[in-house]
Amino acid sequence: MTTNDLIDRLVTELTPAARGLVVRRIAVGVAVGLAASAALMLTLLGARQNLLAVLSSEVYWLKSGYALLLAACGFWAVARLSRPAGKGGAPGIIGALLVFVFAGLALSDLLAAPEAMRAELILGKSALVCPWLIALLAAPVVAGLLWAMRGLAPTELRGAGFAAGLMGGAVGAWVYAFHCPESGTPFIALWYTAGIMIAGAIGLFLGPRLLRW
Repeated sequence: MTTNDLIDRLVTELTPAARGLVVRRIAVGVAVGLAASAALMLTLLGARQNLLAVLSSEVYWLKSGYALLLAACGFWAVARLSRPAGKGGAPGIIGALLVFVFAGLALSDLLAAPEAMRAELILGKSALVCPWLIALLAAPVVAGLLWAMRGLAPTELRGAGFAAGLMGGAVGAWVYAFHCPESGTPFIALWYTAGIMIAGAIGLFLGPRLLRW
């Protein structure tokens, strides 16, 4: 059998993918990873004791909204990069704008605060552990996303891995917010974003190694 015959045979046997397959597979990976991340948070850290009261506060929804919006951009990027020759430019730009806008809000709050309070607004009580805990909680979600993408057809492996890491980091940050006692926007802008970027770096490293097909 010649090469052309083999190509013709392979093309003949191709069947179109089911509609919505990419989104469904990614959603399954996220759901499994999210469940594992939540279980990890509850086991190792525990939810805040005053969680019900916190859920009605503006600060909680501000940091949760920041994480969820970044997660939505990540989902968009992952879905695009799971396809051959997919590009993550548009969701990446919007995600960067979200980070920039939140950083501007944090800077405004920092400058409006008395000078004596600024260090606490930036460092809080958990700056040294916050990014690493977010990255830890992100790990199951990143694993679920890489599993989902491996069963699809990504070709930009570094970009796909990075997008998976960033989305996993954003979901991990959202889960961590159920435990985190910090309320300062400068803290969230700096340390939550740092945790998300650590997860993104892990995805960037793993993408070419686990998504090759």
